[in-house]
Amino acid sequence: MQKQVGFRRDIKAAWFDAAAALRTETADVDEIRARLDDALAAEIVGPENRAISVQILLRIWAKPDLGYAALHREAVERFAAVERPEDRVWLHYGLCLLAYPFFRDAVDAAGTILDQAGTLSNAALKRRIIAEVGPLGSLANASKAVMYALRQWAVLEPVDGRGTYRAGHCLVTADSTLESWLLACALSAHEADAVLANDLFRWRALFPFQFSLTPRELSRRPDLEMTRLGGQVDLISPLKIS
Repeated sequence: MQKQVGFRRDIKAAWFDAAAALRTETADVDEIRARLDDALAAEIVGPENRAISVQILLRIWAKPDLGYAALHREAVERFAAVERPEDRVWLHYGLCLLAYPFFRDAVDAAGTILDQAGTLSNAALKRRIIAEVGPLGSLANASKAVMYALRQWAVLEPVDGRGTYRAGHCLVTADSTLESWLLACALSAHEADAVLANDLFRWRALFPFQFSLTPRELSRRPDLEMTRLGGQVDLISPLKIS
């Protein structure tokens, strides 16, 4: 798990959409920052807290890591064309995996806890993260922010009134190329250079999603490479495309 947290403010679903929509209009980071600041001013009064929220959204939608430039461009193009609000969640989630290693590790931990215990709380998520990396300075806010995003996207549903949640219905899409895009993001965000294809599909960080395509269909993406190890075992790795 990475030492940098970064993703440490509650971000509403509408704010993710606003940042993405602005990026489809312009690539000018300063313009997007100014317009996001105006859009969030009524909801986040304090300028310092608002600046943190804006910076998080910029890192996701406007200031991608150069190694993921092709995946980011594809996300922008897809957001401009997407019609189903649920499909937007796939795009936000994939870019969060790429932008924030803490987000990746936190949703992996969340998926593992849900798989083992059936329910998830912020306290349980914090305990698991602390057990892996120790008490990071902004961990309390960061784990809470990840939980908040998952609730905003309706992939967690409350069990009771005391902050306990279970996995909601898995998100599905009729667009298999959107599935392959998210899996490509997950693979690129993965710590390993290559993973077994079946392990990628079962990665607990992807617990909110249901996939219909097969590993062989996934290998048709030009930015992925599949290697047959023997039998029905395939190793898949990302190819860097700028």
